[in-house]
Amino acid sequence: MQPPFASYEMIRDQLQQEYAVQEVDLSEGVVPEEVNVLVLIAPQNLTDKERFAVDQFLMRGGSLVVATSPYTVEPEPFTGSLTAKAVSGGVREMLKHYGVTVGDRLVMDMQSAPFPLPVERNVGGFIVREIRAMAYPFFVDVQREGMERSSPIVANLPVVTLPWAAPVELDEAANANREAHVILRSSERAWLHEGSNIQPNLSAYPELGFPVGTEQRSYPLAVAVRGSFESYFKGKTPPFQREDSAEESEDGAQPSERGAGSPGAGCDRVQPGHCAASSDRLLGVPERLHPTPDGSAH
Repeated sequence: MQPPFASYEMIRDQLQQEYAVQEVDLSEGVVPEEVNVLVLIAPQNLTDKERFAVDQFLMRGGSLVVATSPYTVEPEPFTGSLTAKAVSGGVREMLKHYGVTVGDRLVMDMQSAPFPLPVERNVGGFIVREIRAMAYPFFVDVQREGMERSSPIVANLPVVTLPWAAPVELDEAANANREAHVILRSSERAWLHEGSNIQPNLSAYPELGFPVGTEQRSYPLAVAVRGSFESYFKGKTPPFQREDSAEESEDGAQPSERGAGSPGAGCDRVQPGHCAASSDRLLGVPERLHPTPDGSAH
């Protein structure tokens, strides 16, 4: 398994087999018109302009895929131990506005995938550090019974491993007039983890490295929503307007009067589109993709 904090060239290589993939700079507040599907992988430290670009892309009917988590995970450079830090400047607030809430705690599951981890053990009074592949409950293994088989997104997948995942909840009221489904769930032997400690302690918990939660149940980990969405910036001053002190453009049009593809656009409600959100932790820069000319995407 490729370490989750490595670069995401493998993801790009896989996508390029069926899609034309390009990286897009969101700092100007606009997603290029030719992009049909916008994929955000571990978004963090976003500016309002970048959020505006994402929002307006969704408002024009684009498909948005988000892989996010409340934490970012990195290894310590000297010890190799894993550390988790709270994500800042992400998109959780935006997703909540769209009717999708990403929790602030991580899911642990007895049904998990192995992961090579640095562990310490006492051998004759000496502390020995070694790398061992062991079951890691933060790597939630979603098998067929945890998948929505009617969803084309996961229908043909035998198994999905979600590292450092948080529960994802659908707002029933916000999604009342949309097609909204949970497409991935943990097993019934899952629980929520308190705090940011993700390094196993085999001395205290020799079997798993962590205490097992007493309140266990299945948690939703990925959802898909299709329908009309209200802009996250509705009723707010657009970031472009703040920069130019709300001055009129040369043609006399205010930003809310411009087209959805131009900087400062103010589309308040999307044409029917699609939003898929998952809480799996994938480290990397936002990726953008659009279908190949043969129309193989849907």
